[in-house]
Amino acid sequence: MKPSRIAAIILLVLVTASGAAIADDSAIASKLKGNWQGYWKQGDRDGRVSASITGSVENRLQGEIVWFGMVQQTLKLPFDHAEVRDGRFRFSHDQGITIDAKVSGDAQSIKGNWGSAAGGGTLQLKKIH
Repeated sequence: MKPSRIAAIILLVLVTASGAAIADDSAIASKLKGNWQGYWKQGDRDGRVSASITGSVENRLQGEIVWFGMVQQTLKLPFDHAEVRDGRFRFSHDQGITIDAKVSGDAQSIKGNWGSAAGGGTLQLKKIH
């Protein structure tokens, strides 16, 4: 088989696999719609967090997240940039808050890490409805 034909086959396989991953992320994103509650932790400090995911378009999410017990007391952030990518919930806000967390197989929990200019820690959320 010619090298150009082998390269074309490899490219076709990669493009097909990439499309499947995007479709999986879109399916996961659609299952996340609802209300979520959980906890954040940073060293010996912790607090509650809640999220409302109101919808999704492809793998992008709409909604807001509210952090309780932060230095600013309550911090309510709309989803500026929130998506499911590679089976992970990824969030970033213009105020410098980021989240990179694994979505469970049944899409009922999210666990991972959050970060900010002041540091970061762990985060876990469970879907309540």
